[in-house]
Amino acid sequence: MSIGLCSIWLLPDYPNNTQWITPFERRLAQARLADDAGEADKDNAEDSYVTPLSSPRPLAPTPSFYFSFTSPGRGLKMAITDIKVSILAVMTTSQLLGLSFVNFFPTLTETLGFNTTISLLLAAPPWILATICCCLNAWHADRTGERFFHIAGWWWGVILGFIIALSTMHTGARYVSMFFMACGYVGLSMTLVWVSNILPRPPAKRAAAIGIVNGCGNIGNLIGAFTWKAEWGPEYHQSMIISLAGLALSTALALVIRQMVVRDNRKLDEADAKAMDAVNRARVEEAARLEGITFEEAMVRRRGFRYLY
Repeated sequence: MSIGLCSIWLLPDYPNNTQWITPFERRLAQARLADDAGEADKDNAEDSYVTPLSSPRPLAPTPSFYFSFTSPGRGLKMAITDIKVSILAVMTTSQLLGLSFVNFFPTLTETLGFNTTISLLLAAPPWILATICCCLNAWHADRTGERFFHIAGWWWGVILGFIIALSTMHTGARYVSMFFMACGYVGLSMTLVWVSNILPRPPAKRAAAIGIVNGCGNIGNLIGAFTWKAEWGPEYHQSMIISLAGLALSTALALVIRQMVVRDNRKLDEADAKAMDAVNRARVEEAARLEGITFEEAMVRRRGFRYLY
């Protein structure tokens, strides 16, 4: 808890207001964030206020009411009203339901028939492999710019593991299935990354969306705590079927999100062919200023930006 309290002052907010990095590092971080989405990574005046429906939007900050409802409030409203956030939240909930075996993994290795010490030792190798796969998967996803298969593909591996475990009680086969199951968490590690990729701006909305998806998603862990009942062991067929269904639902919802992002990219293609309005032009000009490039160069980079799917 002490370290957590200290981290409030240590963790960076935005590069432009982080004091413990050098000016060069600050500028480099700003340039990378701007290059990520083709515009400045900061809330503008339009994103920064929540006003009553009957009240006009202020032209300048005011000291009392609007100070307490700055960008976080508007970002929360924008996230709640975005259908993609709701779908991602349900997807994460069903995903964590499908991966809820993690809380009972030593119990699963105990079903292999060894003593407690051996069972605990056998629980380690699947997660060592999962760690290696997680690093390689993140590296490859970054290199290729692809997200759906780098997430859902690992869920399919878990489903394969469940099918093997449902089919036999053979010690070797069930232990192999546990490697597939553990590697399912590789996909989970990419989920919040995908949220920030498809909801990159404004930052306040992105932050609220990540919080909503992460918070609601943990409902899956809560439900999963009741699906691995001792009386269903040592086979745990009912538990695996419930988990399998959760991952199947996650896959379907992830596919829906992918198609929505593909549609959004088509809209960006159409938007590139139209004249930019004043607000969008100001964002690109700010990005160009942060990166130290011309407006024309920033426009070329903006045309290259697309949501990752």
